[in-house]
Amino acid sequence: EGAGIEVRDLTYEVRRVLRLGPDAQAVVVARTEEGSSAAQARIEDNELVRELDGKPVPSAEAFGAMLETAREAGREQVRLVVQRLGKTRIVDLGVEADETEEEGTQEPEEGR
Repeated sequence: EGAGIEVRDLTYEVRRVLRLGPDAQAVVVARTEEGSSAAQARIEDNELVRELDGKPVPSAEAFGAMLETAREAGREQVRLVVQRLGKTRIVDLGVEADETEEEGTQEPEEGR
């Protein structure tokens, strides 16, 4: 949401192929939305996201929560450590929430 990136938990098969131990913390990029912050940052499908703002990413659920926490804190971007084919790089990912989307979700406080 907002950043245009969909991630999945590491499976046993992925860990085996990449020679990652059972305690390795990362998520796999399943999809990036064309024109999104993730696409602009050149994050590609099947890359691993190892860290978000210096903290390990243990699961897809945790990744989503970490992005949401950054948005709620008013952050415009987060820093990811991304790995592909054994090489890591640092990427700044924009996470600004869509203002129109936020406005549309608010409900009136009280009825008449």
